[in-house]
Amino acid sequence: MRLAERGLTPAVLSGALVFAVVVDHALLRARGDEAIWLYASCFGTAVLVAVLGYIQRFAVDGRLDRSLASLSAVIVACAATAALAAVGRVNVVTRYTLGVLAADLVVLLAVAVVHKRSQPTLPEVTCRR
Repeated sequence: MRLAERGLTPAVLSGALVFAVVVDHALLRARGDEAIWLYASCFGTAVLVAVLGYIQRFAVDGRLDRSLASLSAVIVACAATAALAAVGRVNVVTRYTLGVLAADLVVLLAVAVVHKRSQPTLPEVTCRR
């Protein structure tokens, strides 16, 4: 992985949080559930962008199976979260928003670990005198 790619995910996630703070304080001044929706949506979108970056890297490396598995994991996570959030009648949107964020973070961590393990390691260099 190139140096620029290593810092891309933290930069995207940090940028999303900064964007949410600016929008909240400058425009919306959201309170309660609205603030949760704003911050979770901005951060969740950044998490999805990071996952899509890994999906693209898998596809570029010819690992279409891993790319498809990553995309499927995002879809299943969102569908499962929607089903679980629909069980109750109170704060359904808030539970769904936070659930999707948590599920997408788990998918991001799993995809990052798989990507790191799939990278070739450099051979050890020994010096002979």
